[in-house]
Amino acid sequence: MSQLLRFYSGSHPDHRGRTLAEILRQDDFWLEMKHDYIQWLFPLAEPSRASPNAPLLDGATIQAFKTDEQLRNHMRAAFVRMLKFYGLRVNATGISKADNWPDRKGNWFTQNTHNSLRLTRMIKSLHALGFDWWAKNL
Repeated sequence: MSQLLRFYSGSHPDHRGRTLAEILRQDDFWLEMKHDYIQWLFPLAEPSRASPNAPLLDGATIQAFKTDEQLRNHMRAAFVRMLKFYGLRVNATGISKADNWPDRKGNWFTQNTHNSLRLTRMIKSLHALGFDWWAKNL
């Protein structure tokens, strides 16, 4: 099993010793200040310049995310946490502003920040891993 799949299954940490559950429990300030977790939460096939230790997607990993319910549930948890970070939430028809929108929009919506790159990464990763509805709505 790949390093990424072990991380997403919850059995192994990332390159800094953080588990998926630990990352998802962090507050918004931590998520804003740290720059090397997003590559683990939303992996891509191409290497990251910001986090060269981040795992890469390959065909077997993509297939696992498309078929393994535990991996899919953990991806849902990561997606929901990041939406909360941005002041968004999933609803029956798409993605909408959450109650914390007024507090969170300044970190990304009203100005161009590194969070724009994070959102782009999320969309690409979600699409690659079979979460097309989320990618499209985000």
